[in-house]
Amino acid sequence: MKPYYLYHIPQRKEWGCTTNLKRRLRHLKYKIEDVDRVITCGNVDMAADMERDLNIEYGYGWNPSQDYRVIIKAAKAALLVDYKRHNHMFTKEECSLGGYLVGKYPTEKCITARKNNISKLNLYKICPYCNIKTRGAAYNRYHGDKCKLNPNPH
Repeated sequence: MKPYYLYHIPQRKEWGCTTNLKRRLRHLKYKIEDVDRVITCGNVDMAADMERDLNIEYGYGWNPSQDYRVIIKAAKAALLVDYKRHNHMFTKEECSLGGYLVGKYPTEKCITARKNNISKLNLYKICPYCNIKTRGAAYNRYHGDKCKLNPNPH
C-alpha cells in the first residue's frame, strides 16, 4: 500500500495531498525546506478527510471539488480517454454522445484535472451524420441534430 503525504507550504497558504512528495514539490517549484509540515497517511480516505479538516482548521476554507478522491478520479478518467483516443478504441456512439478529451501530454491532463478544470481541455465531438470532428460552438451550430446530412432535421 502506497503512503499518502499531506504537506503544508506557508507561502502557498494551503494543505495539499500527494503520493509522491518530491515530484509534487518539483512541479510547484518548491524545495523540501519550504515545507512547514508533512503528515503520512496509510489510505486515501483518511488522507482526503485530514486534508479537508486541516484546510478548514487553518482557515483556508474548503470546496468539495478540491477533495483528493474527486481529483484522482477525474485524472484517471482523463488518462483513460487519452488512452482510448490514441488506440482508436472509441465507438461511433461514444464519440457522438460526448466527444473525447485531447491534450499534448497526459501529465498536462493530470495537472488540469487536479485543479478540476476539465473544461480547459479541448473537447472534440464527431458528428454522427457527417463524421466531421469539431469542437465548441461550431459543433453546436452546424452538427449533431442540426447537421445538413441529418435525415430527420427538427
